Amino acid sequence: MFRMFRYFYGLVITILVLLFSIQLLTQDVPNKYERSINSPFISDSENNEDLITSTTQVIATKTMKPTTKRRTTKTKKFDKMTLPFWNLTFEEVATNYQQNFHKTSLTDAQLLLSNITEFESLVSEACDQHFTDPEDKNDCVLDYTMQRRQRILRESCSILYNNTKLPRYSYFDYYVLQARKLVWCPVFKAASSNWMENIVMMSAEPRYKIEMYRKEKRYDQPNTLARKIAPLLGESRYNTFIKNQPKPVTFIIVRDPIDRLISAYRDKLEKHMPYYYKTYGSKIVTKYRKEGLKRFGEAYYKANRSSGYLNPPPNRGGNEPTFWEFVRYVMDGGTRNEHWRPTNQLCSLCSKLVDFDIIIKFENLEQEESYFVRRLGLDTFIPKRWINPTKDLKTTHQEQREMYLSVLNEYELCRITKIYEKDYRLLGYEPPTPDGLNFKC
Repeated sequence: MFRMFRYFYGLVITILVLLFSIQLLTQDVPNKYERSINSPFISDSENNEDLITSTTQVIATKTMKPTTKRRTTKTKKFDKMTLPFWNLTFEEVATNYQQNFHKTSLTDAQLLLSNITEFESLVSEACDQHFTDPEDKNDCVLDYTMQRRQRILRESCSILYNNTKLPRYSYFDYYVLQARKLVWCPVFKAASSNWMENIVMMSAEPRYKIEMYRKEKRYDQPNTLARKIAPLLGESRYNTFIKNQPKPVTFIIVRDPIDRLISAYRDKLEKHMPYYYKTYGSKIVTKYRKEGLKRFGEAYYKANRSSGYLNPPPNRGGNEPTFWEFVRYVMDGGTRNEHWRPTNQLCSLCSKLVDFDIIIKFENLEQEESYFVRRLGLDTFIPKRWINPTKDLKTTHQEQREMYLSVLNEYELCRITKIYEKDYRLLGYEPPTPDGLNFKC
């Protein structure tokens, strides 16, 4: 009997608690402020709450009836106060480029002329017919040049893959400024540090937030700060964004593969950099130094602190790898690091989804970069700067290149060029090998 009483007593208590909870849930509770999906401005950062404050406040005051008198807040407009660096809207960036871009009147055959001199002559004649101002003529010539590079890339992709399945694009390598309709794929050792900073400058992030990020140790490198400003979208969101109209402007800066390889060696391994020495340099020396001593002799390694370079960097101790040792490492499959990984692997050059509007060549960087920002209407907002240069005023670029390549025999030069064969074919660079891309190695 006592057990039955306890059972019914517990059941009654449980029912009463449930009824009380249901009553509480059905009461009117003021809703929290939420971000509107129809917000007129898209933030580049998921945490950029300041850019959407005004929108959420307007929505909240229209949809909610506060029980107490609330202090009114003056709504911000999306103008120079919110966008401290420049005031073009995200529609204007894309459409400005599309409207100004001069469509070519040349045929596909003329665009793909192997004789670059003949192509330049045709382009100059075509642009002279439309423009008299020197700057307009220059932009017209570069419009044609960009279309030529697009055509070379498309044609080479179809030849290389010949109707086979094209490689997937690696969306996680791209930097996307949603608010500016811009997509950039960085090629390291091709003005990437410069453009990491430009991405920050072009973002819609308020200045005070950017300065706060700069003070944090985790954002003290250009790439980490740029990734904070332009976070990964994820594949689904990226696919939607890239297909939206007006179409985002996609661009890439490329460089001659061998020049890029030399630059990577000079910047990361020729001088002593603790991280790169520990991760790559020490292992390269362990594996290839004995063979190098047999080939070049002890005198070569003693001279210029083992560099083989006429002007070795002052912080080179002598245990760092030589250029020949580095090339041997790359020949044996050491291409994983992004600073010397082939460009086609970094940026999925043949993907169907990504069609680069602008392909800037590092060799003509100043002129083509200026043209690019002018075409988008950004020329008054992006300052000219040069971050992380590897310069040597004592020797010309051609002298440096010949000096480094002089340590390679014909077979090694052939092998290293073959590793970057797709880059040469897709980007229209002239290979350093005597037989071009007809490899005999």
